Amino acid sequence: MRVVARIDGEGYFLEDVLLDDTQPLPIRTIEARPPEGFYRPRWTGEPPVWEEGKPAAEILTDAKAQKEAELRDAADQWYQADVRSFEGAIVTAKYGRGGLTALSTEERAVFDEMNANYTKLKNLVASVRAASTVEEVEAVTWS
Repeated sequence: MRVVARIDGEGYFLEDVLLDDTQPLPIRTIEARPPEGFYRPRWTGEPPVWEEGKPAAEILTDAKAQKEAELRDAADQWYQADVRSFEGAIVTAKYGRGGLTALSTEERAVFDEMNANYTKLKNLVASVRAASTVEEVEAVTWS
């Protein structure tokens, strides 16, 4: 058995295809498989043979969207784990003339932590949006 690469008419990698060793190569398949690390590999047929087929701006846009989703998931996981498990205490904004009032010490602690994590998320998302390379995007983490 061998694995070959199926490409489209413009040379873009579509999928791996498993063939018997005796089977001839089907149309639009090649023996060379794309190396790891390409977002959209494209076969050129000339050295270096495989190239990145996705524009850098698209790669960066996709990386930013994926990172923002990852950060929002991390914030949501924190919320689900820490706030919801706060022994049944429901933190509600109790507004008086001077703003938040009448919060118990425990409610205030949870409110402050929620506010800190919201600010953290906002700042991390701003860092992602300001990034100019995929490496800068990948360097932004929740922890």
